[in-house]
Amino acid sequence: MTWGFSLLGALLLLFPGFCAWLGLRSGSPADYVSPVPDKPNFTYTLFVVLLGALLAHHAGAGASAAQELYCRFRPCWRIDVDPDVYKAILLHDQALAGSSAGIALALLFFIALGALTAACFHRVARSAALAKIIRPELRGWVRSVAAGVTDAGKAVTAFVLTKTGYEGRFAAYEGVVQQLTLDEDRPLP
Repeated sequence: MTWGFSLLGALLLLFPGFCAWLGLRSGSPADYVSPVPDKPNFTYTLFVVLLGALLAHHAGAGASAAQELYCRFRPCWRIDVDPDVYKAILLHDQALAGSSAGIALALLFFIALGALTAACFHRVARSAALAKIIRPELRGWVRSVAAGVTDAGKAVTAFVLTKTGYEGRFAAYEGVVQQLTLDEDRPLP
C-alpha cells in the first residue's frame, strides 16, 4: 500500500474528529458501570469522529470568517497570503503551501483545532444530560446498584446464574460486585 497525499489530507481533516472521540472517551465518568471499549468498525465511533470533525471545521471556518469580517472594518496586520486554510484547500491555492512558515501555521491551526475539540468534548462528556442520552442503562435498578457500589459504606452482592449447565442444572455464584456490565463484554481494568 502506498501512502499518498490524499490519505494525509484525509487524516488531517479527520484529526479534530479523532480528538473529539478521545475527549468524549477520556471525559466520560469512570464508575463501576464502565462502558466497554468500542468494537472495531463501531458505527457510534464513526459517528462521533465525523460529527466532531464537522463541528470543529465549522468552528474553524467560522473563526476565519469572523477574522475576515473584522479585518474589513478594522486595521489588521497584513501578510502576503490569506491565512484561511479552508480557502487554500477548497481553491487549491498554492500560496499558503509555498512557504515553510505557511505550512507550519496551517499545521499549527489543525493542532490547535484538535486540542480545542478534545477539550470541548471532554467537558461535554462530563455533563449529566449527555449521560442520560448516551448511557440509558444507568436508569432504573442499575442506577441504585451503581450508587451502592461507589459508596464506601455499602457493599453490593450479586447472585449470578450462568448459562453453563448440564441436564437442567446450571452453575451459579454469589459475590461482591466489583465491576458491572450489561452485556457479555468484560471491560478493561
